[in-house]
Amino acid sequence: SGIGWGRWRRNTEGQIVGTRSSQNEYLNSYLDHDLRVIALFGTLDNEATQKIKEYFVSSEIKSLFADLKQSYFIHHDLADHNIRYEGRKVLAFFDWECSVIHDPISDLASAPTWKVQYPREQKMTEGFLAELGYKPDNFEAKVGVYLLRTMLWKVAFALKGKRLAEKHVNFLSDAFTRCGLDVKVNREWLV
Repeated sequence: SGIGWGRWRRNTEGQIVGTRSSQNEYLNSYLDHDLRVIALFGTLDNEATQKIKEYFVSSEIKSLFADLKQSYFIHHDLADHNIRYEGRKVLAFFDWECSVIHDPISDLASAPTWKVQYPREQKMTEGFLAELGYKPDNFEAKVGVYLLRTMLWKVAFALKGKRLAEKHVNFLSDAFTRCGLDVKVNREWLV
């Protein structure tokens, strides 16, 4: 289990700790930056970015995560190319540069963001819930919020690298739908 939230560092006792004091603070860190980048490229207009900002600071989102008191060290980039298998057994996880101290449910947010030949999100969710032994309250809503936040930074990153693709726009649009946000993405900037 973790102390703090978000990107991590070692404290004076050598413990790995998050650099943010709350889950909400971490969820909203760099949100303005990501939205400015996305708006700068014209992928979202100012009205859409304002709507997204208001969504992330809304009482609805704060109450959705109000019960979240414990953080954990998570990978945060569970792509197939970051996992070593032997048959059906997972041997190792690679590429820990995106690791954070956060809610384990947020690890599922990257599940649908990689093209694979099987229902990745469904299988990861089934395994997660089987291991946990129960389904957390508001599970789908939490996954949706984490997916939206993940896609906002991935789209900003793709735009800065001049490699925004149709898949990014589709994943972002899906995240808006899951969160009940009526936001349209400008597709003119596709590479």
